[in-house]
Amino acid sequence: MLISWLLNEKKLLQWMADIDNIVGVLIPVKTLGCVEFTRIDYQGNEQEVIFVRKPNLPFKPENTDQPLRYALAFALSQHDQNRLPWNKFVRWISNHDIAFQKALIEFADARHRHFKIYGNPSLIEEIK
Repeated sequence: MLISWLLNEKKLLQWMADIDNIVGVLIPVKTLGCVEFTRIDYQGNEQEVIFVRKPNLPFKPENTDQPLRYALAFALSQHDQNRLPWNKFVRWISNHDIAFQKALIEFADARHRHFKIYGNPSLIEEIK
């Protein structure tokens, strides 16, 4: 199961690399503190992924906010760019645009930059 998923992932990543208007970020997140992958056992053609449960380990999720930060920063940036001219003018007059831009930049700056990016990285870096 895991190996077939990895082969499909390789095809997907190659497809993404060939298209200009798509980007993907591979972000490892840690959500479980008490379960650990150990090995894959084979019985003929069947594979079984073996996890070991380690009780009494503290639950310490890591980087679980990062996928959402990338997705929301991109979506909010696109929404802002696609506003109608009248809406942009009203937001500019009322200083809502300045507050929005500041909040978006602060939100995007909290993204970790050490993740692997596939496809067109300029789509992710719209927000500096």
